[in-house]
Amino acid sequence: MQPPSYFRLFSACIPVQGVLHALLFDLERKSFYKIPNLLAEILDKPHQQSIPEIKAHYEHQYDEGIDTFLKEFESKELGLYTDEPEAFPKLDMYWDDPLDIQTAVVEMENTDAYNLENVLQQLDDLGCAALQLRLLSPITAQQINTLLKTSQESRLRQIELLVAQFKGDAKAAVDLMHSNRRISLFVQFNKEQKQLIETSDFVGTIVHSTKALPKAASDCVSPNNFTFDVKLFSEAHSYNTALNRKVCIDAEGYIRNYLSHPKAYGHISNKQLTEVVQMESFREKWLVHNDQIEICKDCPYRYVCLFNSDLQLKNHKWHKTERCGYDPYTDQWQTTASTPATNQPNQ
Repeated sequence: MQPPSYFRLFSACIPVQGVLHALLFDLERKSFYKIPNLLAEILDKPHQQSIPEIKAHYEHQYDEGIDTFLKEFESKELGLYTDEPEAFPKLDMYWDDPLDIQTAVVEMENTDAYNLENVLQQLDDLGCAALQLRLLSPITAQQINTLLKTSQESRLRQIELLVAQFKGDAKAAVDLMHSNRRISLFVQFNKEQKQLIETSDFVGTIVHSTKALPKAASDCVSPNNFTFDVKLFSEAHSYNTALNRKVCIDAEGYIRNYLSHPKAYGHISNKQLTEVVQMESFREKWLVHNDQIEICKDCPYRYVCLFNSDLQLKNHKWHKTERCGYDPYTDQWQTTASTPATNQPNQ
């Protein structure tokens, strides 16, 4: 019996080439495999060519390697042999969303700096679905409940709480999450002794961190916090997923694309979010995706990385003003999560 002539990766298994090597992402299992760039090129060809045609294209130099890799991918359930290649189309990378704002990051230190209730109402008017609330001052569960009272009837589906110093015990944290089921993550920072029990259940996740929670903290980028999601992966082909449809308010109440960015678009006390998010200057960087950014365009992680660095246009080329900690030209991770982007190659 003649073996199948084609090999198809499943639609959620997608190779991405970098400057040194490629990665084969399995978005359903939230994993990836390092592969040679040549193999990524070969894996793309089965969408037009049969296995014998591919081998002939490379003058049979890589027949053994091609067979070995394809059998391995089949055993890992990343793809399959078939005589009906049209039954396994590529994933459609089109992305769109009707909402003006999808996510928000709000930072509070002094509750008198601005009215959080008003902010939450404005975010609800924009259809915002996810909020990260960073509380920089010591705070109790009761105070947090009061701050989030407005969110109980809002369209927010998910709230992450980052608390610099929680004045309560583990039970108080769990009770807080029970009373507000929108809280999916509670992170307590800067405690010498663990005061909260780390847990993850149907209520949400509670995490203790010995690090401090500074103002306008930069991102920590590592393979541990990459986002494996079909929707985001598709979005990353056309938008800057770290900034797209996002609005941030810093501890003083100034509106920004991200907390650490220097440019502000007014103060929340006298500027409406609906007005700010329609500004062309505010939306500009939403459209600058990693394929258009120097260094990032050579990185095989570019469609799963959410690095909120500001962007700068120099000599008609986009650059990030911070480095994420990964160097695609050496395939090395730095110990520092985020550093100023200096001496960048290919400028």
